[in-house]
Parts: sequence; C-alpha cells; structure tokens
Amino acid sequence: MTILDQRFYNVWYVGEINEDGVDRIIECLVNYSSKAIGRVRLRFYLKNIQDLSYIAYVRRILLQNTSLSIVIEEKLVEDLERDIKSAEDEIVVIKNRGGLEIPLSEKIKIVEV
Repeated sequence: MTILDQRFYNVWYVGEINEDGVDRIIECLVNYSSKAIGRVRLRFYLKNIQDLSYIAYVRRILLQNTSLSIVIEEKLVEDLERDIKSAEDEIVVIKNRGGLEIPLSEKIKIVEV
C-alpha cells in the first residue's frame, strides 16, 4: 500500500485564494495535526487550471504544518459536484466564491471565507 492509498483528511478550497482563506486552511490543518492520522489531501478547485497563483500561498500553509503529510492537488471547479458525490470520507470545503452552490451532504462541512 502506498501513501496515496491510505486514509486522508480532505480539505478542499473553492474560489480565489487570499490571506483569509489561507488562515482557514491553516486552522483546519492544526485541528487535524492533533489527530492520529496525520495525512491531509489539500485540493484547490480552480476556474483556470493554468492559473498557478495559489502556489504562492501553499508555501505558508506547508511551513505552518511541518508535522503533517500533505498532498496538494488541483482540479477544475467544474469537477467539484462530481467529486463530492463520489467522495467516501468527510470533507471540509472552504468556499471563497459567492455564487457557487455546493451540494449538501452529511459528509460535507462548509466553511465560508
């Protein structure tokens, strides 16, 4: 079994990333670092997959959480609804995009920025 086959906590960020959004991500990761499973999948849902402006914020996120194994992923925002429907584990969705509706589910916790 590889590390990517193991259980991860899921933190998905939707919308334009900013300092407040990074603070919410760090809060989630601090919460997870105290739990037994120290692996987090941090996924950014982007309008344009070629826009790598979020990478500048990733450094701060990683430096704040040196005790976790963090996998960074990027996906198109159009994939969000499908990914939520197919998710098996709990997901924290940090939302910084006013008009986007996120399907409600018992496994989804939405945090607005």
